[in-house]
This record gives sequence, C-alpha cells and structure tokens, in this order.
Amino acid sequence: MRFPLLDGLRIGLPFGPIELPMFRGALFFDAGRATRNNFSIFDTDWLGTLGVGAELNLGFAPVIRVNFTWPTDFVRILQENRVELFIGYNY
Repeated sequence: MRFPLLDGLRIGLPFGPIELPMFRGALFFDAGRATRNNFSIFDTDWLGTLGVGAELNLGFAPVIRVNFTWPTDFVRILQENRVELFIGYNY
C-alpha cells in the first residue's frame, strides 16, 4: 500500500523557480508470505517492509525511483535499512 505525500516539487531560486510536476513522494507498507505445499523449505512467516520513497517520471515511460526501506516481522522493525534504486518503466 502506498500513501502519497508529495505530488509535484517547486524549488525557488534567485534566477527563477525550477518546477518538477512529475516528482512524487510516498510512504508505503508491503507484506507477504511464501508457502509451497510440497517443500516446507520455501515456507516463510509473514514478512514486510516499511518505507518512504521518491520518484521522478521522465516522460511517457521512464522513471527514476528511490526507496528507503526497513524490514519487519510484525513484532519489531529491524534497524538496518536498505536503499533501492530503480530506473526503468513506470508500472
């Protein structure tokens, strides 16, 4: 689930503003579980991540997205964070 926080960015500079209308920021939460009936080695408990991300759409299809995530097992939030960089198509 993604919760939008920013929709557009405008930076005021002495020589004029820079506007990035396709800049977006969001808080998000992901959860999932993997199970397989025949092989118990693939079974996991519920896992998830909490995070904050920003993306800049560069036109019709390309996008640059940066996410800062913190894994959780729904009992505690781990202190180690991960940075994910994605350059590709907007999905």
